Amino acid sequence: MKRATWVTGIVMVILFLAGAIALIKNNSGQDNPQKIYSRFIDYGNGTVLDTKTDLMWAAYDNGASTTWQEAKQYCEKYIGGGYTDWRMPTVEELKGLYDENEPGYRPDCAVYDWKVYLTNKIRLTGGSAWTLEDHGAEAECFLFDYGCRSLMFKSVNFIMRALPVRDGSVY
Repeated sequence: MKRATWVTGIVMVILFLAGAIALIKNNSGQDNPQKIYSRFIDYGNGTVLDTKTDLMWAAYDNGASTTWQEAKQYCEKYIGGGYTDWRMPTVEELKGLYDENEPGYRPDCAVYDWKVYLTNKIRLTGGSAWTLEDHGAEAECFLFDYGCRSLMFKSVNFIMRALPVRDGSVY
């Protein structure tokens, strides 16, 4: 009788430990690599951190067609997440968001069936975003449908949006 009780006790301890290990493993996300290695973190306050570049992005663009000057002002005055140090991104920073492996989504202004290719945690209502690169009467933008940079007259506004960015390491 003592031996049966002892074996039962050992089995119960093993089952308890196996259950505890499974619980810890599930809570740490080890069964879901996407959970651990998600590049983009949505803080739920209108900001998204890109862990690859350590840049914090506005989760949404300005929501309307905008000229380059309007986009610059919008980015500089943006206060998303309670931060006040937002700015207009460079073309290289926007290029870093483009990912042709993403399924893409159709922005609000899409007349035809075209998509933008970046994380769906950052929502664009247009196909392109203005950049800081200023060339006199023209400025650079990044086209998220084709994944390329382009020069546009600063007065162009159709499908052009403002997408603020800040250094995510400064909290």
